Amino acid sequence: MHRLLIRPFSLRRALIVFGTILAAAGAAGCDTGYKFATPNTASGSGSGTSLPAVGATTSTTAPAEPCDAADLTASGGRRQDPNDAGGAVGNVVIANPTSHACELSGIPAIELLTKAGHPLKVDLSPPITAAMAPVHLDAHGRTTAQLVFSWSNWCTASPGSLVLQIRLAGGHGTLTSPLDSKQGQYVPTCDRPGTPSVLRVQYAYVDAGPSNPSSA
Repeated sequence: MHRLLIRPFSLRRALIVFGTILAAAGAAGCDTGYKFATPNTASGSGSGTSLPAVGATTSTTAPAEPCDAADLTASGGRRQDPNDAGGAVGNVVIANPTSHACELSGIPAIELLTKAGHPLKVDLSPPITAAMAPVHLDAHGRTTAQLVFSWSNWCTASPGSLVLQIRLAGGHGTLTSPLDSKQGQYVPTCDRPGTPSVLRVQYAYVDAGPSNPSSA
């Protein structure tokens, strides 16, 4: 009867090969299969999961028709801007009380008016940010959106109560919002005499979630 003899060198090689196989199997078991986006995949070439483009929405809510100004309600206020001493920052809360949902998108044109409807003498500056993802407004005012704006360098007498006129993008009408809510009626200080007062959109629009009438 013959005995099978394994030389030390052959045994060592066998153990190395076996260990390599185990390591490879373990690595395969931990692979999630997820491929992170790269500049190439984001532009549509290569493989992997692409990140959403700037301004795209990742909401799972079904798309709705664009909002018309005639279907919306708005109210807002203004307070001292914590990031600009003397400046004012305001926000307008927008709701959709109709029986059908709609989407609010694009950057609106805004104008400050007195309570009597006279425009204030201010210069409009370009928006601080590009248009954000569309905001879905549920029917019956269940959700709201916010338009945030800034106003600086007012060098004449206090204008009193004000209204913000909002002309929606895409020709969807003009909406007006009183600016006398609990947020305040702050008027910016005159920081640069002899230069224009400046108004600009900061964010259009921010998804404000479920409506909260007590905060209006």
